[in-house]
Amino acid sequence: MAVIKANKVEFEVIRQDVPGAAAKYMMVLSYEPVGYQSKEILDIVLCNQIPYIRLAKEDSRILDVLQMSGPDGHTTSPYLPPKEVFGKGPTVQEVIDQANSDVEYDYSRGKISKEEYQKWFTGK
Repeated sequence: MAVIKANKVEFEVIRQDVPGAAAKYMMVLSYEPVGYQSKEILDIVLCNQIPYIRLAKEDSRILDVLQMSGPDGHTTSPYLPPKEVFGKGPTVQEVIDQANSDVEYDYSRGKISKEEYQKWFTGK
């Protein structure tokens, strides 16, 4: 299995109403590589059943399924777009990164001491 860091990811579910199609549904996973402006197709999957699509949130302890759709229906009603499911706020990691950046900025400007700076990152 490949792990790829990308600028953008696109997941398409295409119902094929074409006589003689290999399957009723085609799922295409593509991405834009970091540092490039191109669309690379990673995988194409064919299936005769509606695909399951799960939107979940993970922290260091659990995977929380926020919304799921598929042949069995939706876990939420009404079905919401990903931006609404995940919200517009920052992730925990984004908050931590910003706090670390703020501390580094304050230290570089002499607003906090070396001891306070080291305490922030070591917790001691």
